[in-house]
Amino acid sequence: MVLSPSEIAARQRDERVDYEWSIDDARLVGTGGADARTDARAARFALHVVRDVLDEQAEAALVRSINAGGEWTPSQSGRRKQDFGPKVGFKSRRLSAAHFGGFPPYARALFERVCEACAGLDGFEAAEMAVLEYEESRGACIDYHIDDAWVWGDRIVIVSLLAPCSMRFRRGGCVVRVQLPARSALVISGEARAFWEHAILRSELRTTRLSVTFRELAPQLHGDRQHARAVRRLGELALRRRAPATSAHRVCGGWRRVPAAWRWAHAGGGRSAVVGLCVALTCISVATALAKRRGAC
Repeated sequence: MVLSPSEIAARQRDERVDYEWSIDDARLVGTGGADARTDARAARFALHVVRDVLDEQAEAALVRSINAGGEWTPSQSGRRKQDFGPKVGFKSRRLSAAHFGGFPPYARALFERVCEACAGLDGFEAAEMAVLEYEESRGACIDYHIDDAWVWGDRIVIVSLLAPCSMRFRRGGCVVRVQLPARSALVISGEARAFWEHAILRSELRTTRLSVTFRELAPQLHGDRQHARAVRRLGELALRRRAPATSAHRVCGGWRRVPAAWRWAHAGGGRSAVVGLCVALTCISVATALAKRRGAC
């Protein structure tokens, strides 16, 4: 039996929610007597939701940048989108980065902020950023789906803007509802990424919501000769977290003196390698001590 979109929406709206995800406790809370400790379907379900990765002022500035810097195009189910990343043929399994010129200026600061706020994003390299607009008056939603695993990696990061909403996860008849506050970030990975469908229902939206989604490439693509050119291009343009400067770098250039001392030791300025090593280590100790005294460590 083929259902109409309105019939599908009605069934989804009326489906039973077995669990609510507690953001603060990072655990499932059963509804109607459901218990995740004895429910094999939900035993290893886990997400990472972080509140307030942006303040209201930063959110407003980001929304202005999104609206000013990109062209909205119609998407599925009443959504509008701005895509920054490769062209993906999901049916043909083709990937092309020939027309991808890079991310908009605001993307770097947002990516850095999310990586600072969220655990589990070490080594995350964003090859795609998708901005979606959900407008209640257009009946916008996103149907149950699992993101394609042949092209996208294990971690998906979603930043919610302007309005809260709830996202539902479903597996084998078990439904989990996750509240996404405005200015929050959601990291989907592990079993929630691989085995649980997720959706945002029409009935859950009350006003305009924007989302910014970062995705990484699937690891198997890095060894795929067919897509080597596209993967190389995406690697050049990918958003990566900048390594934080050490505290000693910030104290009167103390750490910057160490390379010079090290070069001096190895160029014969010291009587022996041992003496040179001692000089270099002394410089490091002095720089670190200065950092601690000035409260930089």
